[in-house]
Parts: sequence; structure tokens; C-alpha cells
Amino acid sequence: MKKYFTFSALTLAVYFLHAQINSGKPYSPTIFSNSPIAASLGQYNPASIDLFSGQPNISFNLFSFSREGYDLSLDLSYNLASIKPDILPTWTGAGWNLNAGGVITRSVNGGVDEVMVGMSGEPVPNRYSYYDNFNSLDNDQWDSTPALTDFINNNRSIGGGTRTAYPAPDEFNFNVNGMSGTFYKDHKGKWVIASGDFKDIKIEDELATDFSLYEDGRHAINSKTHKIKRIIYGFTLTDQKGIRYIFGKTPQSIEFSATPYITPTDPYNPHFIANSWFLTKVILPSNFEITFNYLREDKALFKMHHTFASMDYKVDNVTAGGQQKITKNPERTFVVYPKDININNIYTIEFLKSTANVAQYNFTDISNTQWNSSFGYDYHFRGDIMAAKQFYKLDKISIKKDSVIEEVSFSYLEDPAKKLFLTGFNRNGQSYQLEYYSTDLPGFNLMKNDHWGYFNNKTYLGTVTPANGTKYSLDQMKNVLPAYKETDPAQLTLGVLKKIIYPTKGSNEFVYEPHDYSKVIDVQNTAPYEFVLESSVNKIAGGLRIKKTITAPGDGQNIVKEYFYTDTGITTGASSGILSAKPVHFEEDRNSTAHEYRFADMPVLQDNNTKGKHVVYSKVTERVGGTDLGGTTEYVFSNSDNGFIDKRANTIAFISFGNQATYNTLRHLKYNSLESERGKPLSVTKKDKDGKIVQKTTYKYNDAPARFNSTVRAYDFQDNVYGEPISHGAFTQLNGMAELIRLSAYNIYSYNPYLSEKQDVYYKDNVPSVTETTKYAYGSSQHNQLTSLVFTDTTGSLTTSSFSYAHEKGNQLMIAKNMIGIPLETINTKTEGTVSKTLSKTGTTYPLNQTEANTKTAGFVLPTSVLSYDLQNSNSSFAEITYDKYDLKGNLQQYTTKEGIPVSVIWGYNNTQPIAKIEGALLSEIPQALITEIVTASDTDAAAVTNSDETALLLALDNFRKHSSLSAFQVTTYTYDLLVGVRSITPPSGVRELYLYDTANRLEKVVDVNGNMLKEIKYNYKN
Repeated sequence: MKKYFTFSALTLAVYFLHAQINSGKPYSPTIFSNSPIAASLGQYNPASIDLFSGQPNISFNLFSFSREGYDLSLDLSYNLASIKPDILPTWTGAGWNLNAGGVITRSVNGGVDEVMVGMSGEPVPNRYSYYDNFNSLDNDQWDSTPALTDFINNNRSIGGGTRTAYPAPDEFNFNVNGMSGTFYKDHKGKWVIASGDFKDIKIEDELATDFSLYEDGRHAINSKTHKIKRIIYGFTLTDQKGIRYIFGKTPQSIEFSATPYITPTDPYNPHFIANSWFLTKVILPSNFEITFNYLREDKALFKMHHTFASMDYKVDNVTAGGQQKITKNPERTFVVYPKDININNIYTIEFLKSTANVAQYNFTDISNTQWNSSFGYDYHFRGDIMAAKQFYKLDKISIKKDSVIEEVSFSYLEDPAKKLFLTGFNRNGQSYQLEYYSTDLPGFNLMKNDHWGYFNNKTYLGTVTPANGTKYSLDQMKNVLPAYKETDPAQLTLGVLKKIIYPTKGSNEFVYEPHDYSKVIDVQNTAPYEFVLESSVNKIAGGLRIKKTITAPGDGQNIVKEYFYTDTGITTGASSGILSAKPVHFEEDRNSTAHEYRFADMPVLQDNNTKGKHVVYSKVTERVGGTDLGGTTEYVFSNSDNGFIDKRANTIAFISFGNQATYNTLRHLKYNSLESERGKPLSVTKKDKDGKIVQKTTYKYNDAPARFNSTVRAYDFQDNVYGEPISHGAFTQLNGMAELIRLSAYNIYSYNPYLSEKQDVYYKDNVPSVTETTKYAYGSSQHNQLTSLVFTDTTGSLTTSSFSYAHEKGNQLMIAKNMIGIPLETINTKTEGTVSKTLSKTGTTYPLNQTEANTKTAGFVLPTSVLSYDLQNSNSSFAEITYDKYDLKGNLQQYTTKEGIPVSVIWGYNNTQPIAKIEGALLSEIPQALITEIVTASDTDAAAVTNSDETALLLALDNFRKHSSLSAFQVTTYTYDLLVGVRSITPPSGVRELYLYDTANRLEKVVDVNGNMLKEIKYNYKN
């Protein structure tokens, strides 16, 4: 179902010179369709499994639009790991998510970065803001023990000094145009992309003060406008191609959450937190704009979280105290939904939603008093919330240009007693159906979940009788209650996707099994507190992984793939799974005069996850099964057991009752994570069905010791107070209180773990016969682009490709626009023995300043020529192609070939598609009246619906081709159905080809003007 549209492929080819070369015409820009690319079925690719985590990558592309290196893609994807009772389904149903542009989300570390407070007694509003106090980490002693001690003394709850900002930058996660990663504000105040492939993205932020957030309180007396003193209003990200992505910066595109009010209330409303900024605009180098509009719900979405804890404590031999209860906390979110997308005022994509008649949160146990105190309401309206339908469903996506061109509608299982489930969708008459193992996913807050939040249908509440009257005993907290948090494999498939059925009646079926592991990450309880691996027999963990996929084309020849997560391949053996941490529900801290025992339903988990997964696998074997067992492919991934275990924090400080707390303390604290280096393939070994090796590929990555110098600095501070003050009338004695304090100083690594070497070994009769090696170098201190590639063949001969970019060539205009990832020069050399020779040297010229751009490229930073250099004299060059003229939309209107032949391009369909190519003519030689006639005809055709009659346009183009003033030139003309593909190509010979599409807008056949079939495409599932 994925569409490959022909929207100005010109600019993609011309801007970045990644265009394919037209046969027989080197360096000619590929702006004209030789034939349309058939749309894919939008089907799940059975090879698309994230084997490192065992998760299927299930995704449907509903719509795509490409221009100048930007791909607008509406994708419906499935997240198996999200099928948990207490995870709220999205507006596309449980497990499904619609990616409709991009978003930046925030994870708060310690405190909100930009927070300002206005309570009485706080004379400095930004005192607690990391945004204004990041420089507290900008010194060489930031992670020294004295520095940590000073921080504790200032910020501890009992007897602390002047409180300071929490020096821990928030984590911002971005996802747009196939790019994703995290960024932070470092100790210099600079935005830094953390470890990943997109470190050359430029980040700019914008703050807003006295921001107004209106809330519809469902009753007039409760409706109000909240004034938030300061928020991050939005971000602008500029990628290495110069494309600008704007997030937020409109009130409706920012999603807020609100924690309950605190007393006394703060007029600056710091408990309102901006936590998501949705993509609002994409600006391409040609100033082509895509605008994204949203609707933020004024009625807050109320959610409920239940937690249980039992605690017993004694301090300084003061009479033991404690508590045991279920805490029920409502919270609210002001949810943002996509409204429409405007593609440069040419096309519009609309999203239509409605309320979903599904199970809601149960607020019965929340009193009116709690509602009012938590959210500042004056009217008791718990009943209104309980009766409200808070959840929405996406009904339809419409792609329009004057009228509807394409439409996707969604169908759901709606039941007031169940959660929302997507049962299928229909795209232009093509139906996709979804089946589940069960839609009986349990409701919210039943407290029958395992350690990781998956349903296990077990609860100690009402099952285990408290030994101490109404409270659980120490033995029960430590040894009995945690057993009720173990995983039950029989419950894991509730709510899980089973099968996808396609319009062709082919299908994909997914067979799962529970996660397992034989190693678990733990931490030493004595200095230096390093992370270690503990081995065990195979154990089950919460959640599912793929065991088998069954692809049924509909012809009875099923394709079966099986997956084995063991160290021994396809045989039974030790699991290759590694559990990120032991779930800890019980903690204790004690000495001779004090103790603290605590059981919590939500476990303490070391945050040693990788890609958010609690179990990952070091080795996975894929076998092609079915009636005839085929060969296998073994994958080995970087993981904690083969050199990539996390590193301890730089420094740790803690205060506790006794040494017993050390072990628990370390579980809480953050550390130096190597997450970005895990999950990368170390080797891929392919074997035939007899077990003989056919090919083995090994990979190496950036392992330079200096990489660890690229960091963002941070503290992790946690402070718990136990006991009760002892009142003596005139004074209060604090001997009955104690603190458990934890603090670590750690690094967030920001280097690029790039691929440095790949080696392919090909085997014959299970013996290596051919070896090929490729080495990759990123040798610039000014950018993070590939600077050289060295290929060594099996004879030892070296072929080297070297790349230069704006920094190397001194193009300040491109640097200023962050267009630093476009290769401007490529040199290819070959070395045999000690003899080297240059095979080729090519370059692309761009304007060096804005004045030159205004003169040569209509003001845009576009190429002016492609050069080749004389191999005998590297200072001598000649133009392979010259880009002579651009229009005000950045479309190439004229270029000149190496042979000196001019080629003119006429753009129609509202300046979005090339409709005529005239070889041999300057643009100035073509009568304007002729150009106007075919452009007007194409604009008229652009307004018509798909598959409308284009006789008038074809006639205008034929008249243009046959006009006497063009008789000396070679003319090719094109027509289109916009957002579908090319409809006709008429070459200089006049023999026209017509392209016909089915109801799903997929290329079906190619015919000549007489209807004779030239090519037919059958969309059988296997294709």
C-alpha cells in the first residue's frame, strides 16, 4: 500500500545528487518517470522482526509524500509490548499507533528544566530551574565526593540548607522523517544529541512566559484559564540536509499533563507540565512547506493509578510506626489530536474522530474532596467524570485536493466493558482485517499484574490474610507477597494480535511464546559497585516474543519462519536472553536502633533496559520452516554478556541507617549507560539446510576510548524520610526521624556508535573462499558525516572513496543553513600493493553566499553544476552537467549536458510535476504562449478527480509537441493522477504508453494507445 509519488523527484535528484543515472545519459537529473513504481500492498514483511528483543515490526503505510529528501509518511504500527492492562489504548486501538508527522516528548529528570515558582518565600523564581542553572555542573569537581556532599547538605529534607536547582537535564525524545533520538541541554547550555546516528541535527528552542491554558471543567464554575509562568513553547530541528522541522510553537500543538495541586498553591502553576510538542511545520530548502494542525482537548483526560505499599519503621528506638494502603491517584492530561495536514496549499489530509463507546476508568473510590483538592475545582462533579466518554477513536483519514482523492476508514470493536480494538481498515475499497487471540484484555487498576505490568490474574489483596491484624508481617512482605507478581504465561496472549488478512486474502499469522532468560544484570553491593551478570537456569519473564510467523499467500504454499532464542542455535539449551534487572518489591534498611521495611506493588527496577525492553537476546537463530525445512541464519548482537554491560556512576554518595541499605541504594541510582552500543549485529551467519556455512558477516563499531569524553553531566538525587517527629510542646524533637538519601553523579554519553568495519566471508563446501572488508571512517571534528570508505577485496586490493562536505570546502552559506551532510566532492582511488591511482574525482558546486544564490539559483541553496576532474591534472575540471535556471519554487527549468545540449523542463500541475522535457532548446527559445497553454491545461487536470478524462490535456500536449517552433527538438510529455502516479508518457517517437491503476491506486497494467497490453502486474501475496 505504500505509495511512491512523483512529486518533484527533480529536487531530490538535483539537491543531493543521490539520483539514479538515466541510462545512456550520465548525470542527467532523474526528474521524469520512466514508469511508475508500483505501490506495495502495505503488508507486514515477515522478515521484519526485531530479533534482539523478539518483537515484530508490524506497520502499514497509509500514505506517503516525498520531496527534497523529506518523506511525509502516515504509518499505522503495532507495539506488542504495550498490551498491558494499565496502558491506555490510543485512538487507533490497543497496541496500535498512528505516526502522522512527528513529535518531541519529554521525560522529566528530577525537576522540569524550565520551571519557575512564585510561592511566598521564594524570592528567586528560577532558583530551581536547570534551564538557568546548568552551569552548576560546569566545573572539574562536579562529580567529586565533596561536591556531592555539599549538594546533599543543601537539599536534604531534614536540616538542609539553601535548596538549589536539581542538576539533571530532562530527556527529550524526537521522531521525525525516519530520524529518532534523544537530546539534552548540557552543562554549557548547549543542546546535545545523545548517542545515535543524527548528531548533526541543529536544535533551537523557544520559551514562552505567562502561557494561557484553558480548561473546560465540564461546569462553568470549574472552567478556568491556567497561567503558567514559563514553558518550552517549541523547538526547531534542522537536519544535515537543511530541512527545518518545527515542533510546537502553536498553543494547540503542545500536550500538557498536570500533577495534583500542592498546598499552598503556586500562582505560577509549576505543576502544569508541557510534555509533548507535535510537528507543526516542515520547511524544505526550496521553502516548500508542509503544515500540521492539531486540536487539543480542553476537557482534560482523567486517568487513575492504583499503587499498594506496606511499610514498617522505627527510628532511634522510638515506637515503631508504619502504614499500609492502596493509593489511588487521579491525574489529567490535555490530549492533542491531529486535525489536518496542509501540503503547500496543494493537498490536505484530514483526520476525523469520534468518541469511543469503550471501558473507562473507575473513579468510584475518589471522593469529591479529593477531586477538588487535587485539581482546584469548586464543584463536586465526580459523577460527571464517571459518566463521561473520555476516549476517542480515529474514524477516517481523507486526502483531498478540491475533492477526496484517497480515503482510509477504520473499524473497531466497541464494547462498554472492553477496551478499544482495531478490527480492520479499508483503503479505497481494499479491506484489511485484523484478528486477535482474545479481546478480553483486563480493565484498568485490577492490580493483577506481574513484575513488568503484564496481566497474571493474581492478587494478594483479599487472598493473603495480614499476619499482624490489618498489616502484613515482615516475613509476608519479604517472602509471600512477591510470589504473587510472577508471570503467568497462560494470560499473556489476552488482547494480542494474531493475524492480518489482506485484500488478496493472503495473511500473516503470528505465534508467540513468553520471554525467557538465563542471565540477569545485578550490581555489586561493595565498592566499586560495578554491574555484574548472574547466571541461572532458564526463567520466564513477562511479555511475549515471536516464536513463528506463517505467511499464507493463498495458494497453499505457506512460508513458515521459526525463531530460536538460545545460545545453541535451533537446539534446546540455555536462553540467550538477559534480564535487565531483578524485580525488587521488598527493601530494608536497619541497624541496632532503627529499621525500615517496605513492600511495594510496583517493583524497584534498575534502569538497565535496552531500547525500553526488559529482556533482550544475544543470539537468535531464524529457520525457514514449513513442509521442507530450509537453511538457518544466526544473529549475534552486542549485549551485556559480550562486552557492553553498563558502567557504574562516576561517584555515589548515600546516607542510610546501616550497611543493609547499600545494596538497595544502588538499584535506584542512575549510572553511565552503554545502551546505545547494545543491540547491534556483531555477526550474521547463513547456513544451508545441511548446516554448512554459506556466508558470514561480522561487524565492528566505534570503540575509540576517547568516545567516552563526549558526555552530558547529570545528578540523580533521591531522598526518603522515615519516622515521625516527637512533640514536646514547646519544641519538636527530630530524633524520631531519619533520611535515606541516594545521590549519583553520572554521564549521559553523546558519541556516535557508528559502524567502523564490516567483513563478508563467503564459503564453498563449508570452507572460506572469498573475503571482502569495508572500513568506514568519520574523521572530522566539525561534523559527524562519513569521510572515507575503504573496500578491500579478497586479493588485498583496496578501493577508497573519500568524501568532502561544506566544512571541508569552506562553503559558509551551506554551513549557516546546516546543509553539512551533502557530499560536495568524492574521490575514488585504487591501491594494489604499493601503487595507488585515482579512478575518479567528482564535485558538486553550490552558491558560496546568498548573493550568488540570488543570481544563480533563485535564492535557494541548490547546485549549479556537477564537475569531473582530469585524472592527470586534478586542478583541471569540466562540467558533466550545468544547472542553468530554477523557478521560484526551486524547480529546475533548464540544464545543459556535458555535450553542451540544453534541456528545458516545463512544470505543470500547479508547479508540482514536470509535464514536458524539450531536449536541444533553451527555455527562452520556447514561445511563452505554448508554455502557458499546456500549464493551464495541466492545472485544470490537477483539479479533477482520479481517473478523470484527460483528453483535453493530452490534446494540448500533442499540439505542443507538434508545434513547428519545436520541430528541431526532442520533446517528451507526461500526465499524472496526483497522489497516484504518472498516467501517460509520450516520447519523441510519439508512441504513447498509458499506465492504469486499480482501486487501491496500485499500478495494474501498461497499455499502448490502442489498448494493447505491454505489461501486467499481478498482486499475488508473494509479490
